[in-house]
Amino acid sequence: METLAEWFTREVFRWRTGAAITWTVIMLCPLTTMYLLLASFHPSHPFQWITDFLFAVISLHFIMSLTFLSLISVLFHVISSRTFTVVPYISLTRLAAFLQLCKAQCLTYGTVCAVTGGIIAWTCTCMLGGRYANLSFRCDESSDAYCLNEYHLFLVLYGIYTGLFYFTRHYLQQQNYMQFPALQQAKVFQVRSQIVPLLYSTLGYVLWQIKFFYILYYFFGYIPRNWMSKNSSLKLSTVYSLDTLYGLLDVVLLWQTFWCGVFIQYPWSLGATLFKIYNTEHFEFPVTSMFDSFKNKCLVDALNEKPMSLLQYLGFHDLCHLSKHSFARRKELFSLSQPGGHPHNWNKVLSVCLSVIIELNDKVQEANWLVLSSAPIRQPSGDKPHPSHNRDGQTSSLHIRSFHQLAPITTIGDETGKTVGQSHQKQAVTFKTKLISNFKKRPIISYFLGELPEARSRQIYVGAQIQIWAVEALSSLTAASYQEDSYGVVQMSLPKIITAMLSLQENIDRHLKTAGGPGRKGQKDQTANYLALRYLLQNTLKSSIYRIIDSFGKCIIDLRLPADVEKKIKSFMDYKE
Repeated sequence: METLAEWFTREVFRWRTGAAITWTVIMLCPLTTMYLLLASFHPSHPFQWITDFLFAVISLHFIMSLTFLSLISVLFHVISSRTFTVVPYISLTRLAAFLQLCKAQCLTYGTVCAVTGGIIAWTCTCMLGGRYANLSFRCDESSDAYCLNEYHLFLVLYGIYTGLFYFTRHYLQQQNYMQFPALQQAKVFQVRSQIVPLLYSTLGYVLWQIKFFYILYYFFGYIPRNWMSKNSSLKLSTVYSLDTLYGLLDVVLLWQTFWCGVFIQYPWSLGATLFKIYNTEHFEFPVTSMFDSFKNKCLVDALNEKPMSLLQYLGFHDLCHLSKHSFARRKELFSLSQPGGHPHNWNKVLSVCLSVIIELNDKVQEANWLVLSSAPIRQPSGDKPHPSHNRDGQTSSLHIRSFHQLAPITTIGDETGKTVGQSHQKQAVTFKTKLISNFKKRPIISYFLGELPEARSRQIYVGAQIQIWAVEALSSLTAASYQEDSYGVVQMSLPKIITAMLSLQENIDRHLKTAGGPGRKGQKDQTANYLALRYLLQNTLKSSIYRIIDSFGKCIIDLRLPADVEKKIKSFMDYKE
C-alpha cells in the first residue's frame, strides 16, 4: 500500500510546487522586459532609448532569450524546492554555521546557484548587445587578431558571484525556512503584500553586495582574465583594463552590473516566496476514511509523520483549524466506534498531542536543570566544615563507622601510587582546560568558536510551532466538548490535558527567567522570524488554560488532580496568572 508521504508528495506537494514555479515563469516575462528597459537606459537620448527598447522586445532574439531563461528558471526552482524546510538548522557557533555549507547537498546547491547565475548573466549580455555581447572583439580593424572582451567577462563573473552570495544567504540567513502565516489569507493577497517589500530588500541587498565584488575584482580580477586569455587564445586589450581604479569607475558598467544582480536575485526570491506561500497553505485531511486505500492517509497519520516535517506541520495546522472552525469534523472526532463504542479517533489525536507537549516539556526541564547545576554556589567566607558533635561534645561515630565499613583496605604504597597518578592526571586535565580556554579567548578564535547568544534556547524552541498548534487544538476541542461532546470522551482526558499544559507552562516560565529576555534592539539576527516562538508558546499556554477554565468553571475543582496542579488551577480561576 502506498504510504502517506508518497501519496502527499505525488498528489499535493508536486502540484503546489508546480503551480509556484508556473507563476514564477509567468512573472519572468514582465520582469525581463523591465530589466531590458532599465538596463538600456540612455538619459541623453530618450527617444532613441524607447525606440531601441521596443524593437528589441518584439525581436526574435528577445523571445528566444526569454524562452531560454524560462527553462533555466524551471530547472533552478525544481532543484531549490528540495532545500526548503519547516525546521531550520540552529548552530551553536559561527564555525558550525559555515561548516553546514560543506555538506554534499549544500555544495551541490551552491554549484547550481553559481552556474545558473553565470548563465543568466551571460543571457543578459546577449540581450544588451553592444560592448557586452561577445567574449571577443577585433583588437584592430586592420588586423585579424581577437582580444578578450573584459566587459563581457566582468558581468558573467558577477553573475557567478551573485549566485554564490544567494546560496550563502539561503542557508546562513535561513532563507529556506518556511514559516506558516499566523493568519491564513488567500494566496493573491499574500503575494501582493510581499512583492513590493521583496523588491526593496533585493535592491538594498544588491547595493550592499556589489561593493565586495568590486573590491575582489580590483585585487584578483587579473586571475580569471589571464586564465581566460590563455585558454581561449585571446589577447588582452591594451586600451583598457577593468582591474584598475579608472576601469572600475565606469558608471555605465556599474549601472549594468547593478541591474544584472537585481534581475538574477529578484526572480529567485520571488520564486522562493511563491513556493512558501503555496506549500504553507491549509490542507484538510480526513478524520476517518471508509476506503481501504485511504485508511493510512487520515489526520492521525499526518500527525505522526515525523520523517516528512512539512506533512506533520500541515497535519497539526489542520487539527488547529478543525478545533476552531469545523463543527462537523469535531463531531466526527468526538464520535464512538461502531461496534464497540470506543473513542478511537479522540484517543489517537490526544496521544499524539500529549506526546509532543511532553517531549518539549522534557527538553525545557533538562535545560533548566543544566542552568541550575552550572550556577556557582556561594559559600560564606571563613566558614569551615566542622565535625558533628553529640550532646557530650564528642565527635559522632556514625559517619566514621560507615566509612570504615565501605572503604577497602589498602596499603600505604597503593595509596601513594594512586595519589601521584591522580595528581598527574588532574594536572594534565587542568593544563589542557587552561590551554583551550586561553585559545578560545583570542578575538578571531572566539568569534568563530564562541557560542552564539541564546543558541541553545533556540534549539529547544525551533520546532515549537507544533506544540503551539497542539495546545491550541486541545484547548479549543476541550472547550467545545462542553456542549458538543455527547459521550463525555474529552472529559475523561481532562486531567491529563490540564496537567500537561500546566507543567509545560511552569517550565517555560522558569526557563525564560533563567535564559534572560529578548536580544538587544537593532541586533541583526537571522533567526528573528522564529525567535518569538517561545514567547508565543508561553502566551498560548496561558490563554489555552484560561479557555478551558472559562468553559468548565468550578467543575474543574471536582476532578482528581494533584495538589500542586489544583493550587495552580485556583490561581488561574482567580485570574492571578
